[in-house]
Amino acid sequence: MVESDPSPDAATNAVFSRRSHRKSRNGCKICKKRHLKCDEAKPECSNCLNHSVQCVYASPVSSSQKADAATQRRAKSTSSVKTSFKLQFVDSEYQHVWSMPPTNPNRMQEKKTPVIPLSSPPGMDSQFCLEDFELQHYFLSSTCFTLIEDEASHNFWSSVVPRMGYRFPLVHHLMLSLACLHMLRSEERRQGNCVSRFDYHYGLGLRLMSACLPEVIANNSEAIWIGSILICLVAMARGPSEGNYLFFGREGPVEWVSLLQGVNVISNIIQKQRIPNDHEQNPLRIPFREHCAYRGSICRLKRFTQERAASDPLLQTYLLAIDSVLQAFDSAFYDDTPDQHGLPPAKPEPFGFVLFTWVTRMERGFWDALQRKEAVSLVILAYFVVVIHRMSKSWLSHGWPEHILQGIWTFLEEKDRGLIQWPLDQIQLCNT
Repeated sequence: MVESDPSPDAATNAVFSRRSHRKSRNGCKICKKRHLKCDEAKPECSNCLNHSVQCVYASPVSSSQKADAATQRRAKSTSSVKTSFKLQFVDSEYQHVWSMPPTNPNRMQEKKTPVIPLSSPPGMDSQFCLEDFELQHYFLSSTCFTLIEDEASHNFWSSVVPRMGYRFPLVHHLMLSLACLHMLRSEERRQGNCVSRFDYHYGLGLRLMSACLPEVIANNSEAIWIGSILICLVAMARGPSEGNYLFFGREGPVEWVSLLQGVNVISNIIQKQRIPNDHEQNPLRIPFREHCAYRGSICRLKRFTQERAASDPLLQTYLLAIDSVLQAFDSAFYDDTPDQHGLPPAKPEPFGFVLFTWVTRMERGFWDALQRKEAVSLVILAYFVVVIHRMSKSWLSHGWPEHILQGIWTFLEEKDRGLIQWPLDQIQLCNT
């Protein structure tokens, strides 16, 4: 038995008797994983070469990266102390904003209806700027209320037209152009911006209307119908100007009338051209209206037309125009007392619908005669001007009745000017 030496020197000698070795901190990943000493040979160490395995070295880490890693470790340890819960993320069908949740294809097929939007044709792309948001707000908060005359028109201007504008650029551009003109009348300081935006929106709206009229179908006819009403109102809202008498011009036809000559086909598609009033719903009101003063004047107008245009091919066209004027008068002139049958009085139709209805009912021959300044067509128009004067007292028609009658007076011969004396008296316009 060999006794151990308990002396301190013996223990010291035993410790230092072990063979010293150098730690490998930059060895390959394989050696570190197998806890072997790596000779750090490049490109392959001896251990990997002997065992025929791929030798992989870790990329060198800079001092700044080491500092960032240490900072992250300290932050992680600090957060683990402060929080007592863990966040767990799960997969969601809404994880990516560009991916839509799965839908039932059969259900989508049921809801989808074939709609042909009035999108901008090539070269007529719609462009909107920040000022157009203000115009949109101005139309909804101010302009539309100047067009409202009854409950039906309230829903039309405050709800139907804006919603149609969201779907069809044609309606949207014309709606904003009307808001531009209203803002011009209300706020002088905005004239510069409003004029430029009006030129853009109205110009593009007219081009879209021209491009879509040949393709009127059931799905887009209502949008064209609304756009046509807006064009009528925009033409009035621009105000009187020299040589432009709204329905005819000194030098030739006006743009908006030429555009709407074929629009009357729309009402036959959607059957929404007019809002029926109590007079149309109850024929018993007709005898009561026969006593109105304007009927005698219109009867004289019809006799004059039959005598003057007896051999004119446009005689029936003129008589149809006079009948349309009479219907417009029935909408404009009404009594606030019950009729002989005890029924409440008939209410007038909204002015915008009356204007649009009269314009679209006129045959092309009437408009052509008006552009030629034919006496019969001018006299018929003079009577309709009284309807404009009677129905619309808003900023839209301001100055127009007087301006149109002065134009008619100018182009009538001296012998025919007496035929418009009744319209002159109704508008209280002195002969010039």
